[in-house]
Amino acid sequence: MKNLVVFLAIFCAGVISAQIGTLYIFNNSAYSADITIFGTNQNNTNNNCFPHVESAGLLTIPAGQSEAYNGYSNSQANSFPINGWYYRFTTTPPSPAYSVASSPIFNATGPLASNTQWSGAKFNVNQPNGGFTIGYGGCGVNSSFTDYVGGPPGSGFPVEVNWFSIGNDWYFIIQ
Repeated sequence: MKNLVVFLAIFCAGVISAQIGTLYIFNNSAYSADITIFGTNQNNTNNNCFPHVESAGLLTIPAGQSEAYNGYSNSQANSFPINGWYYRFTTTPPSPAYSVASSPIFNATGPLASNTQWSGAKFNVNQPNGGFTIGYGGCGVNSSFTDYVGGPPGSGFPVEVNWFSIGNDWYFIIQ
């Protein structure tokens, strides 16, 4: 019985701390990428998949680099930090960016991390003009795998981008 209680405590702690999962970003292209990442509640189709969370400012991942984000509340500690997040619980405009270190709303058990998952990214590869959104197919649309092949109109270069999930983890690959 004691072993069962210990197992359940560890299991529950793991589930609580990993609600949002980890987002792995790999920029295997020859270009620096400016990225905005976001999370939504894809199960809340009656309320336009709110809450919505979006990184404040552009996240730049240089060519050949990668990063892993394990939630909102500790994203400022990454090599390519995200210092703040916009969030909305309704269709009102985004609130001001909050420092992830000081706002308990972004903690693993808070209302945002426990009710959202990584759902997409907007990005621009810093060569010719152009940007794309990948992953987010709309509220309630399963975006567990998206594959994009091409480049910005008139860019003259190919880029392949993948967005997919394995379990509770999400992968965003630019190559």
